[in-house]
Amino acid sequence: MSVFRFRRFEVSHELSAMKVGTDGVLLGAWAWLGDCQSVLDIGCGSGLLSLMLAQRLRDEGRTARVYGVELDGLAAREARENCGRSEFRDVISIGEGDARELRGSYDCLVCNPPFFPLDVVSPLGRRAMARQGVTLSSRELWLAVGRLSREGTVFSVIIPYPQLEGYDRLAAEQGFTPVRLCLVSTREGKPVSRALVTYRRGLPAKVAEESLVLLKGDGTRTEEYARLTGSFYL
Repeated sequence: MSVFRFRRFEVSHELSAMKVGTDGVLLGAWAWLGDCQSVLDIGCGSGLLSLMLAQRLRDEGRTARVYGVELDGLAAREARENCGRSEFRDVISIGEGDARELRGSYDCLVCNPPFFPLDVVSPLGRRAMARQGVTLSSRELWLAVGRLSREGTVFSVIIPYPQLEGYDRLAAEQGFTPVRLCLVSTREGKPVSRALVTYRRGLPAKVAEESLVLLKGDGTRTEEYARLTGSFYL
């Protein structure tokens, strides 16, 4: 069994097409929760984000519920098993389904979405489908976010830096504007490769910008990265 161990939970990712990785951990540790009472993890995969957010909420003494939805039946089953083994099983609900067909609204939405455009063809089966956005394109994701939100809803996401302008345009179409932005470089001296963004539905606000370098030149974690993820990594 392929298992990734964190401080307070374990994530089996043998069945999920998308494996536990740095992007998911970054988003789970960074996503803005505000004063939310309901959180939806769109395309929850193995349940990593749902577990991380539930831990953060528990640590803050909050009683908010976390919901995860996953289209892939095998991944949804694995997510339910991962969450069911954890101390946070009482506040997490995982469902198999299509985010485009969900109803209702949530205070906070999170997603670690597909990265590769559809014209990049890969033979890797379910993983390729997940990463290429075959089942949920960026536009469809934002349409779902628009339907599942209300005034004041926040949506946190991690994307490749070159896609940032495109995401900002799609966000505006749904009445969202960016309120937090973190530009991520993998190593000292390397260019920005990822963008962590929180969008909010409602009136525009000043964007709080920051940057994060993950690794020093010698390959060890920077103090900022270690501080951000310290509650999760062993």
